[in-house]
Amino acid sequence: MGSSTLGTAKYGHLFNCEEYSDLTLVCQAREFLVHKVVVCTQSPFMAAAVRGPFQEATLGIIQVEDFEVETVRRMVEFLYTGDYDAPPHPSEAIEEEAITVQPLALRNETNDKILRHVRVAVIADYYNIKDLSSLACTKVKSSISAPNENHPSPQALADAVKEASTLCDDNNQDLQDTITTFAAANLNILLQADDLNPLFNDFGVEIIKKLMQKCETLETQLKDTTKGLRAIVESQKQALAALNRARVQEARTSASVTKCLAMLREQSRCRNGQCGALFECYVEGNGHYPVYTLRCAKCGCRH
Repeated sequence: MGSSTLGTAKYGHLFNCEEYSDLTLVCQAREFLVHKVVVCTQSPFMAAAVRGPFQEATLGIIQVEDFEVETVRRMVEFLYTGDYDAPPHPSEAIEEEAITVQPLALRNETNDKILRHVRVAVIADYYNIKDLSSLACTKVKSSISAPNENHPSPQALADAVKEASTLCDDNNQDLQDTITTFAAANLNILLQADDLNPLFNDFGVEIIKKLMQKCETLETQLKDTTKGLRAIVESQKQALAALNRARVQEARTSASVTKCLAMLREQSRCRNGQCGALFECYVEGNGHYPVYTLRCAKCGCRH
């Protein structure tokens, strides 16, 4: 049984329960009272910290630095329940309200989700919680591929790429590939971010913008060329259809002429009994593509 499944089965009722807590995670003055049997069995990093000759073992406190409070909360939630929430926690909502208001198109919930999941993947990588890392990667892919989601906001996308770049390559190649592919597909949005350091410096950004402009020009040319080729193909289809119709008509005409010639050879008089006129000539055809000649039926003279 995997650790995430084990957490869901055995420890879910202990989430947010301070009773019998024997370890404290501290992040930006926020304390998370947890249980060693829950966190240390899923995080080799924390297990080593509380076993070794460190302050964490003596005081029963682990200082969680370089991570946001809500990222730590999501990690703790996973350790107890096997899952974590993606929507912003009330404390995050308060922080976001304090940020300068951006246009609606630039404040996209979807990309905020991607950034939150990437941050969870980063903390999972740091504390070596493999099941959490896998879950975060799955949630990133789900958010990216959701059919009803809008384009990401520039800065949130830039932050997600920055966060993903800090991950250990060996353990998170799948997530990094997902993020870099997504960023490349939305490069025009990424370049609108206010802060792209350390991803690109100003000179690098200008080079990429020029490359984007070149790509856009080539894309326009490709569309025009494709449109022209489609017109040519359509014209050829129409010409081929006309040729086929002409061939059908030619075949019908040829069959009709052949039938008339056969009748002319077989009939020496008009079949109208009141007429009975003699047919004093016949039509001769020569060669694969016959040259028809009118001859006298009596002497064979060509006319």
